[in-house]
Amino acid sequence: MNTPDGFDLLERMRAAAGHIPEVAEFLREAERWIEDSTAASLQVYLRFPDSPARRRLYLRNKWLTKAAREIKASGPTDGANKLRQELDAFLTRGPWFMWREEERPPKDATPLREALFFAVKFNGGQLDLSGRWLQDIVGSVWRRNF
Repeated sequence: MNTPDGFDLLERMRAAAGHIPEVAEFLREAERWIEDSTAASLQVYLRFPDSPARRRLYLRNKWLTKAAREIKASGPTDGANKLRQELDAFLTRGPWFMWREEERPPKDATPLREALFFAVKFNGGQLDLSGRWLQDIVGSVWRRNF
């Protein structure tokens, strides 16, 4: 099977999910980049992280979002509190101490523990996040899912 070229890939994405606002926006920005004769980086058009530090923050937040999806809660505030408890337990009484030198968590790690592992890993081995930051992360998950 041949790998699709960029045009074919964009058209497939448009056909499959172009009606979803976020996908449509992504496709519009990719098209703008293709059509722009001055062609700044595609990374700029798609608003992707533009430095190693911003990439790590993006990845930390991605894994925190995955962890938030694993938390059963009655609302965003409850979810943020439970996520904080899970983070604290993971770092102080959980497996972080044994896993911290590894590239990946063990294969039998739960999805929550896997997400916490990578969130902590991309935050330099610690998670000293404010309750407000966790509330924002959990709130974004809550708004999308409910």
